[in-house]
Amino acid sequence: MKRFFYMMKQCRRENFIYLVVWGLVFLAPLLTSYAAMVSDSYFVFEWEYVFSVWRMLAVYFFLFLVHNFLLVPLLFNKRRIVLYFCVTVLLVGSFSVYQYNHKPEKKRKMPRKEQAPAPHSGHMKPDAPQGPMPPIMHDKHLMPGPPPVVNQRNFLAIAVLVLIFGVNFGIKAYFRSREDRRRLVELEKQNLEHQLEYLRCQINPHFFMNTLNNIHALVDVDPEQAKWAIREFSKMMRYVLYEGDRRGVPLVNELDFVRQYISLMQLRYTSKVRISADIPRKVPNSLIPPMILITFVEMPSSMA
Repeated sequence: MKRFFYMMKQCRRENFIYLVVWGLVFLAPLLTSYAAMVSDSYFVFEWEYVFSVWRMLAVYFFLFLVHNFLLVPLLFNKRRIVLYFCVTVLLVGSFSVYQYNHKPEKKRKMPRKEQAPAPHSGHMKPDAPQGPMPPIMHDKHLMPGPPPVVNQRNFLAIAVLVLIFGVNFGIKAYFRSREDRRRLVELEKQNLEHQLEYLRCQINPHFFMNTLNNIHALVDVDPEQAKWAIREFSKMMRYVLYEGDRRGVPLVNELDFVRQYISLMQLRYTSKVRISADIPRKVPNSLIPPMILITFVEMPSSMA
């Protein structure tokens, strides 16, 4: 469930980037027309020009949606790499055929307000043609042929479409790499928690066995000291029961647990054996996993 909400959050971020970019792209014709109208007092703002640009951008936007929501999730992310490239090439080829059959609108001059005609010098009429008329060509070999399938305009349109697919693929790869890194960190954290849990399961049997053996030896020798050992053992059991399952405990509590354990272990040996522990009284207010420091004390003592 947590991963699902993270994926939804990441998907919203990715879609927000696409929304902002395409919003700026569709807003560009309005901004350029408005800037031209402000800079040139003779420029006339026409919505027909803006709509013609929007119709062209709508084709790119539709192909982007197909690539973003169909090709990449259903083919590339499913490890169908060959099929993905085949469908992408087919899509680009269909777009090239569409560009070839779609006749572009004639490029009109920039709409401007009417100006007064410039005065003409001499007695020549302004509409009179200058120079001799060119001869009319009737030769079939000199007539222009059909336009090539991939001309300069089609090549530029295909390059723009491939660039859109590449940017879309790059953004998706970036967000996917972020998800992979997050999952790797989460797996490492879970692995560390499992290792700590396994270590605790190994510590507890040794701890119980050694402590109970010490108390059992004191019952006949020194009953008062055995009672004191039972009280200390109960405090340690309370720490194990109520603090052992937490992810982090204060460092002070963990050091107190170590001191109690060392004091109980001293009962096991005679006065000839000297046990010293240099544990500071003032420690930083930090959290550590419980039952960790005891491994450096419990394991050597159990081997003695």
